[in-house]
Amino acid sequence: MLKRFLILFFVFSFIDLSGQNINLQLQNIFEDHELMGMSAVAVYNDSIIYSGNFGKADYARNIPVTDSTLFRIASISKTVAATALMILYEKGYFQLDEDIGNILGYKVRNPDFPNVAITPRMLLSHTSSIQDCIGYYNLMTDAYKYNPPPSLSRLLTDTGYYHTSDLWQNKMPGTYFMYSNLNFGIIGTMVEKLSGECFDNFCMNHIFYPLKIAGSYNVQDVSNMNNVAVLYRAYAGKWYPQADNFHGTKPQPRNLDEYVAGNNGIIFSPHAGLHISATDLARFMMMHINGGIYRGVRILQDSTVRLMHSPQWIFNGNNGDNYYGLFRSWGLGFQLTTNTKNMDNIASQYILNGHIGESYGLVSDMFFNSDNKFGMIFMTNGSAEPFECSNSSAFYAVEDEVMRSLFEMVIQPKLENYVVSSTGNKYKTGLVLNKMGNHFYMRYYLSSAGVVHCSVFNYIGQQVSGFNKNFNSYGREQLSIDTKGLANGLYFCVIEADGNTTIQRFQINR
Repeated sequence: MLKRFLILFFVFSFIDLSGQNINLQLQNIFEDHELMGMSAVAVYNDSIIYSGNFGKADYARNIPVTDSTLFRIASISKTVAATALMILYEKGYFQLDEDIGNILGYKVRNPDFPNVAITPRMLLSHTSSIQDCIGYYNLMTDAYKYNPPPSLSRLLTDTGYYHTSDLWQNKMPGTYFMYSNLNFGIIGTMVEKLSGECFDNFCMNHIFYPLKIAGSYNVQDVSNMNNVAVLYRAYAGKWYPQADNFHGTKPQPRNLDEYVAGNNGIIFSPHAGLHISATDLARFMMMHINGGIYRGVRILQDSTVRLMHSPQWIFNGNNGDNYYGLFRSWGLGFQLTTNTKNMDNIASQYILNGHIGESYGLVSDMFFNSDNKFGMIFMTNGSAEPFECSNSSAFYAVEDEVMRSLFEMVIQPKLENYVVSSTGNKYKTGLVLNKMGNHFYMRYYLSSAGVVHCSVFNYIGQQVSGFNKNFNSYGREQLSIDTKGLANGLYFCVIEADGNTTIQRFQINR
């Protein structure tokens, strides 16, 4: 009975320590990758189940990252822009497969395929054959310089001042994936044209205010500029601000008195310019997780959300640029993971929707699974060293490690009711990876090479099996638990190594 008591004590007492485990885990990741600052959030259903902040939002002024820190989240902004457009889609203002020229008021055609219309669906799924080009960068420069900004038509029409031949790929629209920021500059302009509102105001009125989100595409809307994270890169051991170095003061507001909504939505940076905290982005994510509604506030209908999260493009080996294996499927404004090994895999056995972001030293991620109602967010405002690729996925190593830690240590216990335990100054995690035949396969983090002892107990505390395994390396390792000969029921696997203990529960049902 003593063993039974000890097992139950571990199981029920150490659950409360999971928060300490994930804090320590993320702190180690933060330090290992020499980040400036970092926010990480995990959600389940309609609640934030973990929020952690590390490091500095502003190095020069010694301001820490908190739940109120707003990051310029780069391309995750596209998911909000897509949501804005789909709000208008639900109102019947346009059709997904109609010619965008009907919305913009001028003809937009790939000259190699003059009879093929460019559609909103193509823009949202990056299959429009439009690509970021010299003319696009020239237009952006002048759009931020002049009042009023030049019209987007001067880029998209053949005779426009900013038009350059590299605007178009020699691919039939709708058939080939090429990630493009310009697609979402056009989407922002269409939101304005259809609604009559400037893009930043539309998102504020129809998404942020209803969800009580303190985010905006316009930094003038930020109430406390000390909450804005400075974005950094490091050179020769020194940190250099790259963007948003406002010193706590709002920049001079731009004079847009002569701007007409629908002329050029690029000026509000719908592709990359959203400032938002990780916890507020979580509200937006939970709205998508829960079919367009968050705590009684409906932004989209469930059918629209499901459409946005459904594949519009799937990589077949030669129908797009898959960005070194990271982009393998796309919905309407959302990346869809396929869990392809060493590529877009994050959470074992779960397909995720979301988006990555990277700009001015920032790296950000938002990924979620609507069926199982969980999600993860990661943001950092810079690294002392160039971001390294992961050995186990196409994500950066720091992205991979943070998201896997959130999944395994915070979300997985909610999904499979497994136990995370911790003793001493080091963490350990246990995870049922898969069941095949008479074996359970479990992942175990080993902080140093050596012997791991595994004991299996039944629910009354009797040890039914045990073994030792020597590992010549450290990191994430896998144990195989042979269940042959064990009766149906609840069991506890106690893993011991390096003075630390993990308890993993599993169920046998044959």
